Amino acid sequence: MLNKIEPYMRFTGKATRREYWSVMLYSSLALVLWFFLVTLFGAPLFLIIVAMIPVIVMQWATITRRQCDMGLSWWWLALIFVPYIGMLWWLLLGILPGGMFSGQGR
Repeated sequence: MLNKIEPYMRFTGKATRREYWSVMLYSSLALVLWFFLVTLFGAPLFLIIVAMIPVIVMQWATITRRQCDMGLSWWWLALIFVPYIGMLWWLLLGILPGGMFSGQGR
């Protein structure tokens, strides 16, 4: 199973729009399901935190690779922490074509 997850945990390379949205959708659904199961059965909060760590790493790696695909440095990841602009940036990463800022638009 780790062989299937490991490529999504890389911070090098490029990520297509399809890969970006797939990772964001499935990892978000997994977190919601995990949160639901933990709260339904009354498990401790640290189980949610333990589950969030690999999912967040996977999402950050995909965002970083998506930015590389668009021709941007990984420093642009800091925009996610700016209120309102961060959510807009997160959506633009999935909408804009690869190579947009490097002059290689697809």
